[in-house]
Amino acid sequence: MDETTRYDRFRMRLGVDREDGYVDEKFPNAYVVKSRWGMPALRETIRAMIRGELAIHGASLWLLGKNVYGKADVLVRSDKHASDLGGYHYRVKEVKNSKVLKEYHQLQAATYTWILSEMQGYCPDTFDVVLKE
Repeated sequence: MDETTRYDRFRMRLGVDREDGYVDEKFPNAYVVKSRWGMPALRETIRAMIRGELAIHGASLWLLGKNVYGKADVLVRSDKHASDLGGYHYRVKEVKNSKVLKEYHQLQAATYTWILSEMQGYCPDTFDVVLKE
């Protein structure tokens, strides 16, 4: 049974709006993953990574066989180190509608970085959690 309240949905909508606004401002040419979830979203994300998109919004990350998955706010391309993709790799950037960094924000971004490192064959040294203001 879904116990999500109207207030919960309102807060989630604010978070999505903040994320979309941030991506539109900082990465106006970001590739947006159109598939909502599952294997189609994972395939679309991997194809965008292989193409070398500069930023990927709504990237599906999934460790097949380990039941660990998520949807990163933004993957940002970095040319500072090669990966299995070529002369570049991706880093995780999570956008939060909060002024305060919370432990679960860090845990989420770290988990996404772990999944991403398995997918691209390189683990970035850092990830970003973008807070409000």
